[in-house]
Amino acid sequence: MLSRFSQLKLRELFITFVLAICESFESKPPSNSRQMKNLLQRIPSFLKNFYFLATLFFFVWLGFVDSNDLFFQAQLVNKKSELQSMKELYQDKILEVRNDQAALNGNPDLLEKMAREQYLMKKPNEDLYIVVKED
Repeated sequence: MLSRFSQLKLRELFITFVLAICESFESKPPSNSRQMKNLLQRIPSFLKNFYFLATLFFFVWLGFVDSNDLFFQAQLVNKKSELQSMKELYQDKILEVRNDQAALNGNPDLLEKMAREQYLMKKPNEDLYIVVKED
């Protein structure tokens, strides 16, 4: 993603480019106006249309210069897909925990086994020894 400073610089360059193009149309034609007329006649008429140029400028501005440009939108799509995959993972974990909870609530022996193994709980008259295997 472009930093805010580089986005501002890009906007400034784009505006300078557009102003230079506008100034070139306002300047006097070269001394050989016949060549200029031939050049202007070879340009298709739809490219000289104001509405076409304004629409083109609009799409270029939105696509590349605006703060929500195409690059930013692509990043948002990637982030959305990552978040959806994480959502599916967490939903699977929630389902697993709910199944474990249902099993533990229905079986006191399983509850005692889990408490002893995972939380190292003991009865008051017992001693607990933890054996750690070294690799």
